[in-house]
Amino acid sequence: MKLIFTADTHFGSKFNNENAALRDAELVSAFDSIACYAESINAAAVLLGGDLFDTPNPGQETSAAVRRVFERHCSLRFLAVCGNHDPFGITEFYSSPPENLYIFPDKIKGVDLGGITVFGISLSSAFNMPDPWKDFRGACDEENKDGFITLTHGTLGGQGGFSLNLQSLAATGAKLSLLGHIHKTNDAVLPNGKHALYAGVPFGRGFDECGQKGFYVIDTQDFSYTYVNTEAKIYTEYNFDISGAHSVSNILNILSKKTPAENEIARAVLTGRLGTPFNIDCDALCAHTDGFVQIKDRTSADIDYLSSMGDNTLEGRFVKILADRLKDADELGRQIIEDAIKEGVIAIRGGEEK
Repeated sequence: MKLIFTADTHFGSKFNNENAALRDAELVSAFDSIACYAESINAAAVLLGGDLFDTPNPGQETSAAVRRVFERHCSLRFLAVCGNHDPFGITEFYSSPPENLYIFPDKIKGVDLGGITVFGISLSSAFNMPDPWKDFRGACDEENKDGFITLTHGTLGGQGGFSLNLQSLAATGAKLSLLGHIHKTNDAVLPNGKHALYAGVPFGRGFDECGQKGFYVIDTQDFSYTYVNTEAKIYTEYNFDISGAHSVSNILNILSKKTPAENEIARAVLTGRLGTPFNIDCDALCAHTDGFVQIKDRTSADIDYLSSMGDNTLEGRFVKILADRLKDADELGRQIIEDAIKEGVIAIRGGEEK
């Protein structure tokens, strides 16, 4: 028997650009392609690890689009737990779900898929579900002798209202523990040698979710699993060292050496040290590139900002006050203080750096 496992689709996410509606439609289409794949391998069910929606009230348009995916694949079973973004009991869509979508309640329930049982539990709006598998012993049931799977949304080994204890998951006796909530794939080995699997996100929604994404295909004969790439656009970052550049035309020439692929949503990150600080208008620069949707400036000026620290000048006194705080600062604090010194010196000197 084959099963599909995915999680954290977050439909209804807010995209801050003019192509938001198009991007939302692309994500729904990518979800549809997962369902198509499930049908192509005759999967018994698609397991959803929570946060199907980004909010309990995703809006009529988003809800209708997602509902159409379930209805188009009416012969395919979907089993879902609710996550912290779409908790059980208050998420509008789950009050009348499609006929082929089963929503696990906020108490452990099992669903028989024909020899293999999936036990799941949803997060409620209270988020008060620490260690939900603590007293569950599914392996003791004769009907589960061929093995079973658990499905949960939470933080493995974490703290708080939806933390998951490694010992408790191992004690359930599950052949495989499937998890949602963490947006990166992770294959953790439990104390009993069994595996707890995070699907990650099936498609990126921003530059904090770069790279190829996908879902898992599980074979219940031996509870093995393989990762399959999703047919969706990929968020990608490219770093460009523009050290020594002294004009916008120099930068454009460097950027022209790379053209993102059609399936990429690409951002150019400018790095390096500039001998002469000058203003870089990232939006205007981006408009003159081929294929980049965003440019991020992380350059620095090749200037010794501490050189004036001993001077009896406004700049010298400013630098000394902040520099004295560097010795007691942690790594993040040092970065903040150093940035403040740099920006302050540039402002005092009447220059400008981006």
